[in-house]
Amino acid sequence: MHSSKLRNYAAGLSSLLTMALLCFAFAKYALAQSVNATPAHFLNDGKDIIAAIEYPPQAQEGTVTVRGAAKVSKGGTVRYVSIHTNSEQPELIEPFEQAVVKGLGNRWKISPAIVNGKQVKVWFNFSVVFEKYKDSTRITLHESLVFNPSKHPSNYIDPQRYGRMPWPAACGKHELRELTPIYIGTNIDKTGTPTNPRVLAGEVLENCKQSLLKRISEATFIPAMHNGNFVSGTHIEAWF
Repeated sequence: MHSSKLRNYAAGLSSLLTMALLCFAFAKYALAQSVNATPAHFLNDGKDIIAAIEYPPQAQEGTVTVRGAAKVSKGGTVRYVSIHTNSEQPELIEPFEQAVVKGLGNRWKISPAIVNGKQVKVWFNFSVVFEKYKDSTRITLHESLVFNPSKHPSNYIDPQRYGRMPWPAACGKHELRELTPIYIGTNIDKTGTPTNPRVLAGEVLENCKQSLLKRISEATFIPAMHNGNFVSGTHIEAWF
């Protein structure tokens, strides 16, 4: 009798373990399938935009990177562009920034972001890299914030925040404008989950900062993409 109970107990335990393993496997599969999204990206690899950007005629040799972000509508129209290149020599970077703003025009279009079959508004990071060597010049366009052009991977798209994120009441209406811009970095894993939001640069009152970090941690994101696959990345956003 005792032996029979042990056999029944072992069989029950085996069944529970099997079910647990199946549930774990299904959870992993569901997690892998949970990101049904396409990030916003340049049309025609951005060739039309590159063609519209004029290389500053008096530029010195070397590499200059202009970084910015854009609010992209559900239809793919860029309605707001923010250039936030930091430089200790603004007089050198300004002609490149002006060339980018002029080349982009008032309203340029990119392929819209799609989440679960629906087009969504996103915050889209981009960079324009200018390179000059002797009489040769080159302009390249990136769907990310490039901090080291020589090591930056190709076909990489930064994470993109989407959905509504109300302005924190603790920040008031003009508080950020009265101080320096604040740059917030957030780790985004390949499922789009945000972790570790933190201030990378800039100054703001503490209650405003904590409210911004809380809102970012609760926001929704399309993960970074590299060569067509979702990967972990860092979302960087400037607040003015």
